[in-house]
Amino acid sequence: FDEFSKGVEPDLEHAFIASKTRPVCLLGAGRLKRYREVCAQLVEVFHDSPVPSNRGHIAWTCTLTPNHLIDAKLLVKMARFCIDDPDNERDLKCARTLGACLYRDGQYAEAAHVLTELTGAIGEGSGSTARYVLACTKYFLAMARLDMGHSFQAQRILEEANLITDRFRADELDWAQPIALKVLRQEATAKVRE
Repeated sequence: FDEFSKGVEPDLEHAFIASKTRPVCLLGAGRLKRYREVCAQLVEVFHDSPVPSNRGHIAWTCTLTPNHLIDAKLLVKMARFCIDDPDNERDLKCARTLGACLYRDGQYAEAAHVLTELTGAIGEGSGSTARYVLACTKYFLAMARLDMGHSFQAQRILEEANLITDRFRADELDWAQPIALKVLRQEATAKVRE
C-alpha cells in the first residue's frame, strides 16, 4: 500500500481535501488519525448535501473504522437520506451503508436486522460488486451479532465473510475495495476472536 502514501503527501493535501476518496487513501497509507480527521471534515461539509449519493458515499467511507470525532447519529441520518431517495431505495450499497452506520451508532439489533435482510437479498453467485457489498455486510453483521451476545453466529458470519473476501481476484476489485475489506476484516477478526 506504499502507493497510497503519495496521495497523502503534504504538498498534495489541498488538491485532495475535497475529494471523497481521500479518506480511503489515508487508510491505505496507514494514517488512521488523519483518516478520522478528514472524515470528520467531510461529514461536516456533506451532512446536508442535497445529493443522496454524496451523503451515502461519505457515510460509508467514514464508517470503515470507529471514529470518535463523528457523531454516529449524523451518519445514520446521512445513510437514511440516501436510502430514502426513490432512485436508491433498492440500492445494495445504501442498505449496506445504513446497516454499517447503525452499527457504529451502537444500534446493534437494528443494524443486524438491516444487514441480515441485505445478505438474503444478495446471492453469492452475484457479480463482483454485489459480492463486495456482501463481504462488507457480513463483516459488520458479525460485529453486530457479537455485540448482541451471539458469539457463535458472529464466528460463523466472520468465516463466511472471509471466504468471500479470499475468493476475489485482483482484477475484480477497484483500488479502494481491498482497503475497505482489509480494515473491516481486521476489526471484525480482532473483535470476534478476542
